[in-house]
Amino acid sequence: MQKEEFISIGKITKPIGLKGYVKVISLTDFPERFNELKQVKIFSEKEKSVILNRFSNSEEFFIKDVKFDRDILKILFENYEDITLTGKLMGCLIVLKESERIKLDKGKYYLYDIIGSDIISEEKKIGTLVSIENYGGQDLFKIRLTENKKEILIPFVDSFVKNIDAEKKIIEIEVIDGMLN
Repeated sequence: MQKEEFISIGKITKPIGLKGYVKVISLTDFPERFNELKQVKIFSEKEKSVILNRFSNSEEFFIKDVKFDRDILKILFENYEDITLTGKLMGCLIVLKESERIKLDKGKYYLYDIIGSDIISEEKKIGTLVSIENYGGQDLFKIRLTENKKEILIPFVDSFVKNIDAEKKIIEIEVIDGMLN
């Protein structure tokens, strides 16, 4: 399987205690989903591949226990009930197949679904959404302009972003003086 077929929902950061629990940073808007999950895959960014479970020789890691302790998510994987067995998991991503992502209500979308959208102003394509950046304040659209290939940032706020059609991959914006310079 290719990495692109997965969505990351957590990152394993370090062991917690001696019983095999690992600390996980939640990368999902739906952290409660960890309570319902029975099995996941673990992706090593270092090896650029899904890790095999050393006990089942499969890509599936079975979740034995999940604990939320304030803002800390702790997970225990079946057969990994000892700190010495969890070492290879540190720094890895907990992933699910793209098809297993939570379905959103109509009119809602995941931010990564709108990357690559055409940016339209006054019914004319002015560029393409390259990425969504955040430097601590608010999300910013990074747009590559069609005319000169220059990349600009505009705030992802209602006063500039007028309409998003995630299915058609079209975003309508209102341009103000100096915005495209």
